[in-house]
This record gives sequence, C-alpha cells and structure tokens, in this order.
Amino acid sequence: MTTNNKLTDSDVERIIAKANEKLNDYSKQKRIIGDQVFGLLENNCRVLYYPLEEDDVWGFIERIKNQLFACINTSISYEKQVFAAAHELYHIWFDEKNVQEVVLASNLEETNVVHIEICELKANRFAAEFLAETSLLEQEIQRLGISKNEVTLREVLLLCTIFTVPYKTMARRLHEINTIGSGTLGELLSVKEKEINKQKTIYGINSPVKQGYVLLDNLIEKSIEAYEKDLITYERLEYLLNFSDVSPEDVGIVKPIFIPVTDDEIAEILGGEDD
Repeated sequence: MTTNNKLTDSDVERIIAKANEKLNDYSKQKRIIGDQVFGLLENNCRVLYYPLEEDDVWGFIERIKNQLFACINTSISYEKQVFAAAHELYHIWFDEKNVQEVVLASNLEETNVVHIEICELKANRFAAEFLAETSLLEQEIQRLGISKNEVTLREVLLLCTIFTVPYKTMARRLHEINTIGSGTLGELLSVKEKEINKQKTIYGINSPVKQGYVLLDNLIEKSIEAYEKDLITYERLEYLLNFSDVSPEDVGIVKPIFIPVTDDEIAEILGGEDD
C-alpha cells in the first residue's frame, strides 16, 4: 500500500477560492452545475465523447498543434463522466502542464494502491468543490433532513443524484464540510460498487443514465452545414454522421431519389443531333 500525498490547509483554501472564482466567471454561483460542466469544457477545448474499452481511463487531455483536445469516456457512469470533465477543467484553467494527461480512475477515486501527484489531488478537490459547492450542499442536506454524523448510504446516494457526482466524491465532500467523521467516511468508502448499485435499486434511486454514446465535438453541425452548401454528397454526410451513431434521417435529411437521365436530356447535353 502506498501513502498518498496530502493537500495542506492553504492548498485547500486556494482551491476553494479558484472554484468560486470560476463559478462567478461563468455566472454559476448558487447553482448546481451537474452536466452543465460539459458545456464549460466545450467552451475551453475541443471535446470527444467516446466509449473507451478501458473503464480505468475516465478521459484524457492532449494538446496537438496548439489546439487542446479532451476526451470523456462514455462507457463509465454519467456521474463519473461529469467528475472527469470538472477534473480536466482544473488542468486547463490552472495547470500549466496540461499538455497531456490521462485521467485514471485510481487517481480520481484516490485509492491507496498508487501514488497520486499533488496536482491530481488539487484537480480532484477543485472538481468536488466546483460540482458540490459547500453552501449548496449544506442547503440540500438541510432540505433532506439529514442529521450531522447520522448519514447513511441511502442519503449519500440521494445527494449524488442531486449533484450528479460519484459516490466516493460525495462521501468525501460530507467529510470535508464536517457532516460526517473519519470513521463514517471509512465505512462509506469501504462499500463495494456492486453493493452501491444494489442499494440504488432497493431505494429506487435513479441516477442519470447516459452511457456508450459517441459525440465528436461539432462534427454533426459542420457536416450538415457542408451538405446543405453542396460541399459533400449525401453518402459522405452519412459516413460522417455515423461516427456519432446518427443517421441523416435523424436530423431530418432524406436521401435524394435518383432519377435517370433520359435520352432527350443526353442529346440536349451533347448539343443535339445533326439533321
């Protein structure tokens, strides 16, 4: 087992200030961000949404010829996709070394089996503060009638659904705002994902389900625009839209009906026949 780095109190204060700064910049203060984070990510780089085969990879960012690209793995749960996007935003906004990074589950979930760099811990804490800002979280805790130090797994799951964040993130946030102690946090973090999913079913807690989709930045919009300007054929449009599992019919474009050219039309094209 590897002992991880830890953030200092001053680190946390600066991260909270940065999260509040960005919430203010984008007029999101006092609002639950949820999947609006994807729009913020798209405002800051080109984004690819794709179901990667490796679930341990939640996403990655890379700079290619001065253009920043981000990828979100859509094969993981929607809450994890949201957290990965917020995590990547920290690197884009505040980390000068954001040229290339693979966002791994082991880093985002802060397991004790790998060494986690300070910059990753900062990105995690930023994402948590950004997605579940303290005053909003405390407001929802009060609204749900959750008592301090008496938090159950069910209540953590309810808060996860409200804020669209992963289970472990919410458990840690409750500890960070002093709603639960270290002992309760340890118990909550020790619950296996299989058990968490079972309890969701038992309690009837429905998390957002949006997995396995493909979306290549603004490829759909640009492809349709090119087709409407007669820059590409219907077949080319069909090929491009297929990358996003979309057909031309899905966007209201019907395949043109082929009408063979008549003999008279051919004669006219050729200039007619001599008498």
